[in-house]
Amino acid sequence: MPKTVLITSAGSGFGRGAPIELARGHKVIAAVLDDEQAAALAKAEPKLTVVKMDITTAEEIAKVDQGPRRLRRCQRRDRADRAALADSAQAAARGV
Repeated sequence: MPKTVLITSAGSGFGRGAPIELARGHKVIAAVLDDEQAAALAKAEPKLTVVKMDITTAEEIAKVDQGPRRLRRCQRRDRADRAALADSAQAAARGV
């Protein structure tokens, strides 16, 4: 059964390869930092839902509720993961 997967830092390196591979059997939401990365990733794998998001800021994470429908649905199912992501963003903002 296909899962919905959210991958952050999907604009380069391992983070870029993972969503492309996972899109073969799953619904994948790939978070990137800028428009250039978004365009390149969407071109590399059209099945992806690509969103711009800086996970080091709580404000960006809060925008997930206004994002694509699949992203909102994924967010509702994974409240614990979201809380952990928010905690990570706050820790990164503090420099921890």
